Amino acid sequence: MQMIDNYLNSLESYLPDEMKQDIRDEFEASIYEQFEERQEQLNRDLTQDEQEELLVKIGHPMQVAARYLPNQKLIGESYFPAYKKALELAILIIFSIKILLTLPTIISNGHIILNSFVLFWSLIDTAIWVFAYVTLIFYLMERFGFDLKYLYSFSAKDLRASSPKLSLSRVETVFELLFLVLFLGWWNNLFSWLPTGSYTIPFMDVSLSPEWQAVFWSVNIVLGLDVLNCLYKLACGSYNRITLIVGIVLDIASVVILFQISKFSKFVAIAVSDLAKLDWAKIEPIININVYIILAVILAITLWDMVTSAKKLRYFKGNTQG
Repeated sequence: MQMIDNYLNSLESYLPDEMKQDIRDEFEASIYEQFEERQEQLNRDLTQDEQEELLVKIGHPMQVAARYLPNQKLIGESYFPAYKKALELAILIIFSIKILLTLPTIISNGHIILNSFVLFWSLIDTAIWVFAYVTLIFYLMERFGFDLKYLYSFSAKDLRASSPKLSLSRVETVFELLFLVLFLGWWNNLFSWLPTGSYTIPFMDVSLSPEWQAVFWSVNIVLGLDVLNCLYKLACGSYNRITLIVGIVLDIASVVILFQISKFSKFVAIAVSDLAKLDWAKIEPIININVYIILAVILAITLWDMVTSAKKLRYFKGNTQG
């Protein structure tokens, strides 16, 4: 049958010379046997469409040939766990170095949003190159028979009992980290395009009231520790008792700061020009209401985070007792 010959010829084209004849003979016998069985069931010769259907079920010649060929996996199963860990560490180290080297430039020149997008695409480009290099290294290690004992050598005596872990979303943690860094930059007047000192509006100069100085350092300390906690979570790739307890303590500190802010007698100071006919007595309550709403939203988010962290701690307690 011409269709079978074409299939077998195609199969041979994907095989090395020393394997072609043996595998062709094997598959030729198997295909004719299946055709004959099907013809006996139907009690007639197969049509062209029925022949094609049977060949399609066997699989594409390239796919069939791959079953007989070595090295059909870029990274073999034995090497893959070490490869995956090496890839994660390489990306984490390179990203950390790149961000630390770039962050001062981003903060100093004032074009925060634009440079953040540039950094984002630069990190994607870097990740592709890191993936390529690490994959190539492990591919060559496997092909040249690098001894696995050097990859997985360990001492059973040195193994330490590790606490249970809960996986986290790195994407959410990165966004949380980015928000904290940007807020700290704004809070410390590092961004030239968004100063904390004052905002010039026609006929008015709006600035934060002096009372905010009372929480300046406490906000810096709490959010700075929160940044470190996020970095630690990213490095671990999971939650653990330390990150959860630290998170709860920082949430409690944040609630205390929010309560302190809510006691301010004045949130903003406005110097109004004589040309502006504004009734400050009517405007100030509106500003205060908006600030209270913002504080309430932040408080709700903080309490929610505290509750979810406490629930996660129960997981560790249950595992310890188990």
